[in-house]
Amino acid sequence: MGLPLKMLAGTPFHSFLVPGLLLFTFVGVGPILAAALTARLLAIGPLAALTVGVTLMTWITVEMVLFAGATSLLWAFYLVLGTVIAAVGAAWWRSNAARNGTAPRSYGRQES
Repeated sequence: MGLPLKMLAGTPFHSFLVPGLLLFTFVGVGPILAAALTARLLAIGPLAALTVGVTLMTWITVEMVLFAGATSLLWAFYLVLGTVIAAVGAAWWRSNAARNGTAPRSYGRQES
């Protein structure tokens, strides 16, 4: 892509190889695996969606901090996208847990 190595100044990386491999693995392969798990209607699908959302939010937050360009609209878009994916995964997971009778108990309320 011809990106200058100067972009990596202030980061722990000396080339784009390691960040590229991490990006490919966690932001490329991870969502594809989560989508495959979800498409097959496996019980772990909601957890996979939650994990992908949190991973995407973490990746983009670290990227914004390292490159000090938090004003980028593309980064903001991916942060919102990660938040939405994580929220859908969490809601879906809770819904499945409630349906299966494995929902966490509420300790603040007495049941009669």
